[in-house]
Amino acid sequence: MASFYSVEARIKKVTLQGLAFTLLAVVGFSRYFRNASFWLDEAYIATNIKNHPVTDYFGPLDYTPTFPRIYLLLIKLCHFIGGYSTLVLRFFPFLFWLLASYLWLDFFRKKSKTTWGFLFGAAMLFSSSEWLRQSANLKQYSLDVLLSLCVFIFLNRKTIASRLMLVASTLVSYTYPIPLFAAFVAKEKVFRGARFTRSFLLRCLGLLLVIAILRLVLYQIDMKFMSHSTLVNYWSASILGAHLHSPFTAGRILFEFLFGWYRFSLPIFFQVLVFLFLIIEAIKIVLDQKRAPVEAAACLWILFGCIVSSLFLNLPIAPDRIVLFSLPFIQLLSLRGFERFLAWSSARSCVIVRSLAACLCLVFLFYGAKNANGARRELIWQDLRPVRKTLLNDCSTLIVLESAVIQVKTLPEGLGDKKIVYRESDEWEPAPALNPQNLCLLFITGTAPWPASFFEGLKKAGYQALPLSLYPSVFLYRLAKSS
Repeated sequence: MASFYSVEARIKKVTLQGLAFTLLAVVGFSRYFRNASFWLDEAYIATNIKNHPVTDYFGPLDYTPTFPRIYLLLIKLCHFIGGYSTLVLRFFPFLFWLLASYLWLDFFRKKSKTTWGFLFGAAMLFSSSEWLRQSANLKQYSLDVLLSLCVFIFLNRKTIASRLMLVASTLVSYTYPIPLFAAFVAKEKVFRGARFTRSFLLRCLGLLLVIAILRLVLYQIDMKFMSHSTLVNYWSASILGAHLHSPFTAGRILFEFLFGWYRFSLPIFFQVLVFLFLIIEAIKIVLDQKRAPVEAAACLWILFGCIVSSLFLNLPIAPDRIVLFSLPFIQLLSLRGFERFLAWSSARSCVIVRSLAACLCLVFLFYGAKNANGARRELIWQDLRPVRKTLLNDCSTLIVLESAVIQVKTLPEGLGDKKIVYRESDEWEPAPALNPQNLCLLFITGTAPWPASFFEGLKKAGYQALPLSLYPSVFLYRLAKSS
């Protein structure tokens, strides 16, 4: 074992952590300063920041945004200081993304036993495309991840300030109670030989009571203004509770939650490998509960909390932004499973197996770095700015279909003096005042289907659509009379 890991004597994990964080920071800064326009969910938030005073933030808002209202106050403060721009409004989400990325790597450094284990964890993080996208996203998910990681930093601190911070954070995150309670349960060694003493039960009930009170406050100032039925319908394909009648579908959702984070970033071989290591570690923790480390047990409790919340509280758990807070802990289980495999091969002096594992780790790291570099360069979804120059030069009147209305209205620099006609549907309804000269059409796909009925109406009205710009998911056409 010592000879296999002699590299640790020369290259410290701290140095590797610095290099890994530098790569992540380059990706984050590149995406942040790409300064893309707001996509649909961001635009819902931006329009409320732009058009509503602070006094409206604890009541109904336009488009019923799913965004913690206290966090919204922080974004509003940025708006007040720096004005209305994409960079200003995304500042805190980007800052929290950087802090969470550093803590994520630091978490792996402290919990991994070997340099190879840390490299394996870094490769998983580089391959997490959904996390890389959050570096330039006016949403709360980077804060969710940061808070879930902070639980393990402050959990063992007994100062009043630390404990108040841990509990009060419930007010700024919808999902934070899951990692908070999971870490508490793991620390108390529940189901690992601990006795259910009166002291433990009182602490447990006390924490639940405080969380319940804070959630009630959060409900009164925030959650009761959400459109819960709309959210459940939108995310129903990812909610276990909506598919209890179909074990196959529920099993698929659970499988994707544990397995599907890398489906667009890694070859299937490495996806299976990461999943197998996770299963190995999970089984080991369950079979040897008394000796399982607190962090490893907490990982399982977080996964258990997500599953229970999906069954009874309609939490979507397909691998997407809503449950990103669970990803560091899913990855830690895979990391520990990988290290357990290395220890097993070392104990049996399987030099070939150990060498093969090291090579696989390096290849995995290559794919992860490749994915991170791809995220740095990829085109931003629903970005209007690449087509704005063409629009300003070639269009005098612009028809904006429903799918792009709010994105155009929240574009900070606007569209100059162009005449804009907003349509609330995809049906063709020619307006008599429209000048067919330099008449353009703008719409976005991805969050809305292709406007087939509009193009049928165009054809019947004697128009043809000539493409001006086909940026990913953003379509700009010039409309001309058919000859």
